[in-house]
Amino acid sequence: MRSAIKQQAIKIADELRTNKRLQAISLIALLLLIMWIHVQLNAWHNRVKAVAIAGFAKYEDTLAVANQRDWPQRAEQVNQQLRQYKSQLWTAASEGEAEARFRDWLQQQAGEAGIPVERITVEVGVTPRGSLWVPVHADFQGKYIVGNWQKMLEMIENGDKAVSVDFEQLNLANSQSPFYRLNLTSWFLIGSTQEAE
Repeated sequence: MRSAIKQQAIKIADELRTNKRLQAISLIALLLLIMWIHVQLNAWHNRVKAVAIAGFAKYEDTLAVANQRDWPQRAEQVNQQLRQYKSQLWTAASEGEAEARFRDWLQQQAGEAGIPVERITVEVGVTPRGSLWVPVHADFQGKYIVGNWQKMLEMIENGDKAVSVDFEQLNLANSQSPFYRLNLTSWFLIGSTQEAE
């Protein structure tokens, strides 16, 4: 068996010495193998380098956090901001109450601004996944009165509660009866009758 393998190796070596075509193919195959090994080593090097850079960045972040000493003050600032944001949101015991409170508030704002409300529709929107807060949308329209319209928008945007203006439209095509239309959204914590803590 060993002699057969030895004879086969001798035949291959002789063929390689005498056959120029086999020499060229072997050289090309060897170069391709070297290139493939180089590409694989380079890819491995890049992966290892990326892992090392990420590890070093994480180490630097951890070191920076460990060197910080003002955590109690930052925690108090964050809690204060959270209380401020929550105070701008609404609470209600049910979705129906949320709709009623938002409708009443909007009618009050329009009344104080001197803007008539001809039609108002309020409905609860789809709650974002994982959120405790429910969006309540309002669509209302009425007669446009110059100055009063701007006053109402200012009251809504600068009010105690967070209300976003999603869409506003002024139709001044009919000068005898210009009208406005507003789409608004506010956020409610449903199931609570107290203001957000």
